[in-house]
Amino acid sequence: MAWNIQVPEVYYKPKPQAKGAESSKPQCVAIDWVEIRGPVRPKDASAEPLVFIAQPGNGVSPKDAAETILRRFSERAFRRPVSKRDFNRYIGLYKRAVASGDTFEESVKLALSAILVSPHFLYRPELAPSRDDAVYRIDEYQLASRLSYFLWASMPDAELFQLAKSKQLRKPAVLEEQVERMLEDSRASVALEGFLGQWLGYESLGATVFPDRRKFKEFDPVLNRAMKDETILAFKATLEEGGSLLDLLDSDETFLNERLAIHYGIEGIEGNEMRRVALSNRERGGLLGMGSILTATSSPMRTSPVNRGKWVLETLLGSRIPEPPADAGILPENAGQVKGQTLREEFEMHRRNPSCVDCHEKIDPIGFGLENFDAIGRFRSTENGVPIDSMGIMPGGEQFTGPVELKEFILKEEKDAFVRNVTEKMLAFALGRELKHYDEGPVLNIIEALENAQYSTETLIKEVVLSYPFLNQHPDPNHE
Repeated sequence: MAWNIQVPEVYYKPKPQAKGAESSKPQCVAIDWVEIRGPVRPKDASAEPLVFIAQPGNGVSPKDAAETILRRFSERAFRRPVSKRDFNRYIGLYKRAVASGDTFEESVKLALSAILVSPHFLYRPELAPSRDDAVYRIDEYQLASRLSYFLWASMPDAELFQLAKSKQLRKPAVLEEQVERMLEDSRASVALEGFLGQWLGYESLGATVFPDRRKFKEFDPVLNRAMKDETILAFKATLEEGGSLLDLLDSDETFLNERLAIHYGIEGIEGNEMRRVALSNRERGGLLGMGSILTATSSPMRTSPVNRGKWVLETLLGSRIPEPPADAGILPENAGQVKGQTLREEFEMHRRNPSCVDCHEKIDPIGFGLENFDAIGRFRSTENGVPIDSMGIMPGGEQFTGPVELKEFILKEEKDAFVRNVTEKMLAFALGRELKHYDEGPVLNIIEALENAQYSTETLIKEVVLSYPFLNQHPDPNHE
């Protein structure tokens, strides 16, 4: 009899999971269901062996074959050895199905279905071994899962399982070796893309957020993909080549293909493949010159100095900007489209509202420093026939003009805030939870290690993995 069973794609090729829930709560494993009709191998020749890895016959009893299948499947599904009590429950289901007259395949399928609806498969529980509220050390298998979902957005592979089984994984030298190995794997790109999209906030660009299609016909899925790839590849290069996190603020190179190069006004790039390109001017290098960021922080019809300034302060530097007051007022619908008038001039009139001044004094100067980039990231010198005024004066009196001087200001005055913010974002992403006050010490330790390593991006990853919060767990997410 042919059998038909739904198994999760996470068993073969997992999709990245969203992070943000407290890690002491169960963390959902991302699942994309695929139908496998047996006996058939997965399409990917390098995928895991068959689900039905044993069949009755040739001296193998049906019960022994079922135990082989269920043992293998449950350990992979739960990402750890399965207790005798749990395993007996699944074998019991198989036996009852056989007793009721079901075939071998149907009986095994019933037990597999029970495994697939178990919380141990659907979630990554990191539960305390006792009922007290003391901080506890996660076990080796939990550590393997935490590491693999952090760096691969995927379940542990055979090497991680073996290290967990032999209780070698927790050793600092072994953990560092595994980080290096895992970052070289193609699966690391999936997790990296997830981290950058969540941190930098451009995930929704081209999905639910679009520039106005009539005004910006140039923005299409091909250009959108190239913009996002530029950001991912630039970060990945700092990671793989021992680069500095500060290269994200200012760099003399980026990654382009022909379409994105034309969009930026850069000549000599041909073909669809993204490749490293040396920049002849400094406006473009770093996150503040990337189309993904500049477009995601614009309004559909125009640039938004407020959105861009707020993004730099909050997303890049970790500042907290209060919500605008109820009587703050808004710009007119045709803002930025008045002939002979720049958007900045309209903002200056808007700022005369006393309730708007305090926040705008912090936000607007940074946004004005990026006004040379239009709503989809093209460089410009004029707007509506009037020269762009990209000068910004911060509340402390610091002054800059244009994106180059803005980047210099951030590197000089806000470098520490940037490094701390990236550290906190990476640690929170790795833990799958917001940071608490008791994470302050580990954050400072990571920052110190970064300073000693010239802000190496790889050092950030390693120090997060070696940190106390990564190796341990607080059982109460609401504990203060």
